[in-house]
Amino acid sequence: MEREGGLGAALPAESVANRGQGRARALSRVFLRWYNTQHLHSAIRFVTPNQRHLGQEEAILANRQRVYEEARCRNPERWSGSVRDCTPVGEVRLNPERQLAEKAEMGEAA
Repeated sequence: MEREGGLGAALPAESVANRGQGRARALSRVFLRWYNTQHLHSAIRFVTPNQRHLGQEEAILANRQRVYEEARCRNPERWSGSVRDCTPVGEVRLNPERQLAEKAEMGEAA
């Protein structure tokens, strides 16, 4: 079951197969818009790809770090360890293991 406000809220209940290729393309656009502008990605510290692309990542993460630190100071008993890591992740690659394997096949250093 999809959480309220997630992708499920944006997509109609009807089947893509029942509506044809044009409908599939329209649903793909809805999905891509949601994925890039609303879905928070764990691999990039819970910002959206769009926020990262627009250069908003550092400000968002710095603000989040400040909020966590303030919350920890107000209620230290609620924290069992340090606050979440809010440093930007740097370069991100799709399928890095495949790229490493391709380099190894070509005899390049990893």
